[in-house]
Amino acid sequence: MGERKPDERYIVRFPQNVDGDYEAYGHPVWMYGPYPVRGVYTQPMRAIPATEACYVIGNESEKLTEVRLRVDAGLDESVSIPAPPSLTIWRFTGGDMGWRLVDRYFDARGEELP
Repeated sequence: MGERKPDERYIVRFPQNVDGDYEAYGHPVWMYGPYPVRGVYTQPMRAIPATEACYVIGNESEKLTEVRLRVDAGLDESVSIPAPPSLTIWRFTGGDMGWRLVDRYFDARGEELP
């Protein structure tokens, strides 16, 4: 059995069933990170239909205040990130055959974080 690293984060989905109760759906999903800034974890998640999706940003960094996201060749959209600890979910629509997501991270001065 593998050992869990202290900087790993996972997402577990709990959809509401017809009785109004919440049940875990599928397996825990590992979040990418800490990337690109220490304390920032991300995970794109596809929905059904496949054109609907969301981008989950877990923030534990004091530096991060904004993420700019671009789907395919579209325009950048700015997403404000609350102070840590926080979890932000950004919903978007991709193409019928999937999507390509570009993400960039910024501090309070508007400077891109490495």
